[in-house]
Amino acid sequence: MNIKTLENVLRPLVLAGIFVVPFIVLYVANSLFFPYITGKALVFRLVVEVIFFAWLVLAATNKEYRPRRSALLYAVVGTFGFMAVAALVGEEPARSFWSNFERMEGVVTHLHLLAYFIVLVSVLKTEKLWVWFLNTNVVASILVAGYGLMQLLGVYEIMQGSVRVDSTLGNAGYFGGYMMMVFFVTAYLLVKAWPDKLWRYVYIAVMVLQVFMVMQSETRGAILGLIGGIGLAIIVALVLVSRHQPAFRRWGAGALIALLAIAGAFWLSRDSALVQNTPELARIANISLEDNTVKARFMVWGMSLEGVKEQPILGWGPGNFQLVFNKYYDPGMYGQEPWFDRSHNVFLDWLVAGGLVGLGLYLLMFALAIFYLLKPGVAKNQGDVELAWERAVLLGLLAAYGFQNFFIFDNVISYSLFLAVLALIAFITIETSDDALVKKKKSASSVLPAHHILVAVLALVLLASSAYFAVIKPTFAASRLLQALQGAREGRFDDSLASFKQVFDYRSVGQVEALEQLMSVGSGLFRNQAVSDGLKQEFVSLVEVKMSEHLADNPTAVRQRIIYAQFLVGAGNLDLAVKELETARPFAPAKQSLLSQLATYYSLQGKAEQALATAKESFELEPANDEARKIYALMALLADQESLAVEILTPVYGGLAVPDDRFINFFAGSKRYDIVSEIWSKRAEVEPQNVEVWQKYALSRYAAGDRAGALATLELTIKNNPDFQTEGEKLMQAIRQGLVKVN
Repeated sequence: MNIKTLENVLRPLVLAGIFVVPFIVLYVANSLFFPYITGKALVFRLVVEVIFFAWLVLAATNKEYRPRRSALLYAVVGTFGFMAVAALVGEEPARSFWSNFERMEGVVTHLHLLAYFIVLVSVLKTEKLWVWFLNTNVVASILVAGYGLMQLLGVYEIMQGSVRVDSTLGNAGYFGGYMMMVFFVTAYLLVKAWPDKLWRYVYIAVMVLQVFMVMQSETRGAILGLIGGIGLAIIVALVLVSRHQPAFRRWGAGALIALLAIAGAFWLSRDSALVQNTPELARIANISLEDNTVKARFMVWGMSLEGVKEQPILGWGPGNFQLVFNKYYDPGMYGQEPWFDRSHNVFLDWLVAGGLVGLGLYLLMFALAIFYLLKPGVAKNQGDVELAWERAVLLGLLAAYGFQNFFIFDNVISYSLFLAVLALIAFITIETSDDALVKKKKSASSVLPAHHILVAVLALVLLASSAYFAVIKPTFAASRLLQALQGAREGRFDDSLASFKQVFDYRSVGQVEALEQLMSVGSGLFRNQAVSDGLKQEFVSLVEVKMSEHLADNPTAVRQRIIYAQFLVGAGNLDLAVKELETARPFAPAKQSLLSQLATYYSLQGKAEQALATAKESFELEPANDEARKIYALMALLADQESLAVEILTPVYGGLAVPDDRFINFFAGSKRYDIVSEIWSKRAEVEPQNVEVWQKYALSRYAAGDRAGALATLELTIKNNPDFQTEGEKLMQAIRQGLVKVN
């Protein structure tokens, strides 16, 4: 094979892969665990591996396929390359490298993103190719938007179970951010196609659709980023375009004033019925520092900064935010999700993961992109006006994307689109004396040299190895994990166990998630009489082995220890469960849920005083946490300190009558039926149509010695619920005859 033949095979292959990438956003792998995440990431990896190693052979045989040297290229290489170093010196290198199925990020994805960027800047070296590539992204966005429209019409289900459209991304935040970014890509193409009326109107129509879908996602960061990005683009255009078209000053100033006027009018009418009754607008209008979501973000950001203080230079390593979250947990988060693995701020995520060096490199990519867009004397052939508009649009995109990143985290789709934009900026702004692939040079030899053959063979070996470890094994693992869960749901627990074992045998990404799911399934078996003791013991044995392996490598695994403790209690090993929680405690000293769980287990061991002290510590971390208050009061009752329990409960419940099954069970066990009756009375007030609640209220009154009150309650229940008459009259007759037994 000669060089020309090789190029004729590999170049179309690389280009085909590049043009496939924008359509990955459409792929949902329903046969895999986390179908909206894993499928996209695995296909992206596979496509990138194919095009990267094919490009590697091209670059080795023909220097025209090598990237132009630039500070932006070095910044991207440095940023993602450094994160590999941060992973090696970080807290948990394995997790930093592989990530998990829920995120599918980690160093392995970072390296694929870097490879993708290198291929883009090396191969897309003509304006025609870039226009085709950007149009491919626009077409993909139309299809994604179309799926979102079908969700609005009720044809397809919205996966998050709300009215916020998430399309094929399975997350409204991801969807809104994607549409926001592609809006600016479409605007860029609009600038280039402006003289052509047909394409001008096509792009405008697509942009209207994209804005509509951003609004339907109800993603506040994306909506505000879109508005801010448009505003910045107008301001930049006022500066750059008006140099060549002075008349634009009036149009641009008018557009900016109109945008500000609309924003001002919206803010002034934010409490109006029109705004409040429109979900897309209400989410923006109701942004407040008192909003629970906003307060939670600030608390998580505060935890992030505490973590940075401990590891300021190189960070904790990618994917290790949960260690920071546990160690510096703010008890004020009690009403939020119990576990965060991201700070919901891309910049803080990079700061935690890579320290000041990692964040600095990440910001350097933005800074260099902005510098190139603003620097004068760009050596390209397009007109000055068109280039000015292109710069304005791309600066608007960077601003919108950067703003959104303050409130969310990236995924493989947003990352790949961002790197494509950086590659585009490199293409339109970086000077070159040789527009490669346009001015081709003849090869010195038509025969493929031996060392080039060696490169090709090496690339093929590397492709096979990379695909096996980064794509094939994770795919099988994700598939088997989903099969394990499906088997458990269908009652095929032996098949489920076999699938779990196969997941672990792959020794790939998702090992921790598989362990958590295994413990969850196993916990549900202990009271299942249909499952043999032998199969239950097999689950227990597998959990013990895998948990031991996990803790040997990750001793600070608070979340897994808590889940394991719950599993152990179900298996009847209370003492080991307590030991696991005691071990986890120093790594999450302010996590109330852990302390309350530990206090409960101490009480089961008969250690009443130790349970009370632990529950008190938990409660005092954040007295507003009602669950911590209840646990503290229960531990006081179990320690025969009723006066303390009254003191704890009175500010919220007015006494010992707490509408909670645990209090009912305690007082029923103590034959304090007067309090039990009072609790059911409170429940009956809240659930006036719940016959079961009223029936138990009547029985509790009977147990407390109030037979007349019990009969009156049943008469009222029958009156309000005629269907209960037959059963109710039988119960009344039994009460009159004294046949009802009090447990």
